[in-house]
Amino acid sequence: MGPTVLGDLVRRRAAGGLLAIALCAASIAYSGSIVRSIVVDDDVARHAADAALDDERVHDFLVRETAEALHGQLFADAAFTLGYDPSDDVRAVTETVLADPAFAAIFPDAVRGLHRVVLVERGPVPDLDLSPLVTVARDAAIARNAAYDAVLPQTATVRVALPTDDLPDLTGISSGLAARAKIAATVAVVLAAAAFVLHPKRPRVVRRIGLWALGVAIVQGLSAFAIAYAADRMPGDVAPIATVIAETLRPRLVVPAAMMAAAGVALVGGAWRWQRTLDAAHERLGASAFLAEDDAHEPTRPRDGAIEVATLRSPMGAPPVPLTGSGGGAFVSSGNEPVPTMRRGA
Repeated sequence: MGPTVLGDLVRRRAAGGLLAIALCAASIAYSGSIVRSIVVDDDVARHAADAALDDERVHDFLVRETAEALHGQLFADAAFTLGYDPSDDVRAVTETVLADPAFAAIFPDAVRGLHRVVLVERGPVPDLDLSPLVTVARDAAIARNAAYDAVLPQTATVRVALPTDDLPDLTGISSGLAARAKIAATVAVVLAAAAFVLHPKRPRVVRRIGLWALGVAIVQGLSAFAIAYAADRMPGDVAPIATVIAETLRPRLVVPAAMMAAAGVALVGGAWRWQRTLDAAHERLGASAFLAEDDAHEPTRPRDGAIEVATLRSPMGAPPVPLTGSGGGAFVSSGNEPVPTMRRGA
């Protein structure tokens, strides 16, 4: 193995190691940026809340939990005072409360709090504070039965507890990735640039980066659907809300994944075209070198020129004899006559 081949092998191995570390750092940086965009963006929770209100399963959950809260906290004395079970009235009042525009403003705050507890900072699970809607509930109850005017208080505290069972704690993962994203991005850029400069065949570096981008895109796209699948199968009453949040997050994962896949395809295709161009250039250089070497080893051809005729004397003095036969111009003599010979270059 010659020194040139050995040097290329060492450079290739070193560049491969640097690029592997760079791509690991890039994976951390990219994941951290995606997590950060989800965690710090309140629009995620807002869109999830809006979608949840339109989801039939979430609506049924809210009706059930709100009716239970109203029955125990606002209509607690109604059964004893009125002498009948107010469950049907409570359910009708609950539908009126949920349809009020004020509830559409309260619910997103609770979803944002739930979003923060799961992804940002662990703490008490938020609840729905329906105290501002007590007047709405009271008026709806009185509209069904005027006797509620004397039974229901004009002000009260009504809170609907959100489900806390089996809530995942992703705060450690999200905070760790977000904190290390900037450092990882810097390391990835520096090491990838070093690998690009060091590698003897730079198109391969570009191709590996493109393949990494395609792999990340595939994993991210599958994760977008896996999160929704897992959320839909969470136990307890949290499943409907978790599913809606997962469905809201899906476009924020699928769209960047599609962009990453397009970048990967472009890098792989560009590396392929670059390598083809280099191979064609090397073939032309090899052919030129081969032809130049062939010309260097070709024997010198005689030059065309005038023939110089010199005279030599034969010691025998015989008449001239042609050297080349009857048609030639060179001859020798048998005596002291001149002997013509041919010299080139005359």
